[in-house]
Amino acid sequence: MTLRIVATSAYVPATRLGLNELLDPRTLRSPVPEWEATCELTKHIFAMHGYDADAVCDAVATVSAVELRGRAGLGQVAVERELRMPEMCVTAMRRLLEAAPAASPQAIVLCQTSLDNDHNTNVSSVLRLQCELGLNTGAFAIGSQDAVSPFIALGLLRDMFKTDPGLQRAMLCSVERWREPYPRVIGALTLLGDGAAAWLLEPGDGPGWHVLDVRSSTQALPGFAEPWCYLLGQASVPDFAAPVADLILSMLAERRMQGSDLKWTLPPHFNRSVLARVEALCGMRGERRGPSDFGEHGYLCTVEPLLRLHELRQSPQLRDGDLALAWVCGFEGACAAALFQYRDVVATPSTQTH
Repeated sequence: MTLRIVATSAYVPATRLGLNELLDPRTLRSPVPEWEATCELTKHIFAMHGYDADAVCDAVATVSAVELRGRAGLGQVAVERELRMPEMCVTAMRRLLEAAPAASPQAIVLCQTSLDNDHNTNVSSVLRLQCELGLNTGAFAIGSQDAVSPFIALGLLRDMFKTDPGLQRAMLCSVERWREPYPRVIGALTLLGDGAAAWLLEPGDGPGWHVLDVRSSTQALPGFAEPWCYLLGQASVPDFAAPVADLILSMLAERRMQGSDLKWTLPPHFNRSVLARVEALCGMRGERRGPSDFGEHGYLCTVEPLLRLHELRQSPQLRDGDLALAWVCGFEGACAAALFQYRDVVATPSTQTH
């Protein structure tokens, strides 16, 4: 069964936070009053793992701005000051339905990693989207898998379409909004930003992004650790590129393809050095990266693959038949990749090739 992404949307806040503020421990120690619940929950999570929130705040000041700008390629993050995560999801959804006004989804899958005022935010976001759409069933939330979650969601949605002939349309939405005292600075590895994005999916042939293959690995690997361990210096930075490169090469080999055969690559804005190593291992060409400015808004975790595909969809250089590969790597060793083909016209018997 063919799974297609027929419309895309994104919401990335305009506000930016630079390194001067990000590397100042006072930023983490000054949460606004309405985020007190997030603050207490984050401290509790740190304590469960044997970490002290004050130590995390102090560690931020030891991170090298030069290394962040140089090796990581990051110098600022997008920051949402007004909207809560459910409202960010609704914003992305409304933009999605503006792009496809006659295509209201019958099911929702939400992906999220960050904490926002309470630990049930992913549930409250799903419920808000259900209310907006008037849905009673068909809503799921996937968390705790970092940027790999949307790829897991694609597999879930594909199975849902296969088993439910009445399901003709579904929405995948991802959202992130980080709050103090959780650090946006993950050592010299990456910077965490805010944003939301959405895809509208349908089964069957037709225009849109055809999902040719999707693979993920959620296995925690030796040498990888929770994000704040990299900040505290309690874990050396592992080879993030190797696991995802193996996944990509396996996918391409089964299709008798090489990295150089791809018209577009859609990497996460995680770390520029990791990106370069993945491209080298897979034989992918740097000039074929999607049309986005690396380092513009930080690493958006679960939002990354949705946003990258949305940006490419807006490109005037996109052509019918183009192949695009999206990939991500997680802090604890999880990774994922998906291969898409863009179709601008509906295939007919006279235009199909055999």
